[in-house]
Amino acid sequence: MRVSDNYFDNDDFKDILAQYEDASQGGGLFLDAEELTDIADYYNFKGDKEKAREVMVKAHDKYPGAAGPITFLAREALDKEDAEGASCLLDQIDEKDGPDYAFLKAEIEIAEDQVEEADKTLAGYYEKVKGTEVEDDFILDVMELYIDFSVFQKAYDWSEQVSADGRTRDYKLMKLKAMIGIGHHDEVIEMTAKELDKDPYAQEYWLLHALGLYGAGNFEEAQKSCEYALAIQPDDPYSIITMANILYQLDNFEKAVEYYNRYEKYDDSNAACELNAGMCLASMKKFKEAARHLEKGAALAKAGSDDMKKILQELVWTYDSLGDVDNALKYCAELLENGEDVTEVKTLKAHVLLKFDRDAEAEELLWNIIHDNNFDPDIMVKVAVTYLDNHWNEKAYLLLKIVLKRHPDYIHAYPYMTLACQAAEKYEEFTIYLKKACDKVPFESKVVLGYMFPPEMHPKDFYNHLMNLIKKAGKK
Repeated sequence: MRVSDNYFDNDDFKDILAQYEDASQGGGLFLDAEELTDIADYYNFKGDKEKAREVMVKAHDKYPGAAGPITFLAREALDKEDAEGASCLLDQIDEKDGPDYAFLKAEIEIAEDQVEEADKTLAGYYEKVKGTEVEDDFILDVMELYIDFSVFQKAYDWSEQVSADGRTRDYKLMKLKAMIGIGHHDEVIEMTAKELDKDPYAQEYWLLHALGLYGAGNFEEAQKSCEYALAIQPDDPYSIITMANILYQLDNFEKAVEYYNRYEKYDDSNAACELNAGMCLASMKKFKEAARHLEKGAALAKAGSDDMKKILQELVWTYDSLGDVDNALKYCAELLENGEDVTEVKTLKAHVLLKFDRDAEAEELLWNIIHDNNFDPDIMVKVAVTYLDNHWNEKAYLLLKIVLKRHPDYIHAYPYMTLACQAAEKYEEFTIYLKKACDKVPFESKVVLGYMFPPEMHPKDFYNHLMNLIKKAGKK
């Protein structure tokens, strides 16, 4: 399953590729299914998906029961969420007791969220190779499969079965990827640092070191490590997308977009990449460009996925910012079609209606939201925030008053009541609720009210800081 990039540089492969390209110009095609699969892998590696598909269609026509072409076409079906089509192709494989059949069956099961069934399938074939010279290679292929599908815990679990002799460089790299996926960031940072002490030009370890630091939230150091990875291998797509994500976290949106655009040359079907590029551009107030990326992301994302939800939400906000009420409401409707929370979407729609002065529609919708949720305080606070976002400050203040009257122990309303009091210029109540908020819910107070105070200040000091400012102002 694992094909080294170096394989494409050796003379044997170059000869196979030359034979294929000669056959494409009218010569006879005398290559077997495995050789044609390698050629398709080469075209995929080069980013030419159309040529890769062309090779595999020819191979499937010539060798209808061969596993390589069937696996390629089945994965293509899975990409289109056609598990039934992939299963039909699986049934065409001649060697149903071979590893290719087991791996493709497992891929289909994982794609259908049947991870435990997939593990049973792989464990069943493992019994055939256990104790043989290919045992470790089989486990590495299993690890790679799980990593490709982001099932990192399973990849890590299988890694523990590899023998001491099988713990090669490939093994170490894959285990580190699994560890990043399950959140063992500090261990990854330590292990990759040791490897880089041995070989400071090991690009893969610089990248994994960067990913460990990224996962630990140390974005500045992650950027430095990723810069080393890119200095060694400037065209590595994984380093490029990692740098884009790091720059995004550092709020360096302009540079992040440059890297997202670079990455698109290697993978133009990545919905998350389009989402992040769109969010960067929206943060730069380049809303038309943001909309283009987000529209593309919506066309790529799977229905019902987290990416689709985030993209549709961002499209609502982007068109809202562009003053395009029709498109903003259109994407509210698509959020509902995507199966998102009805209350959440209706609240978002009400925000759009208020923004465009469709007050009666918005008020009716917000009242229905509160009523349909039995005056739930969480929902009432969200409605109040919608009013605040649209500068309906008195309305927000009165609604939060009702929340605290009906639910006097609902402390999570305090930060928002503080905000509403300030917006409605009710300064005496503002100080009272500020103290309550910082005493009872300091973390939420930091999130909601932190912009009013020095960035490094702890919420417990907000009230005293404000009182000192008031005293100083009174002495002048």
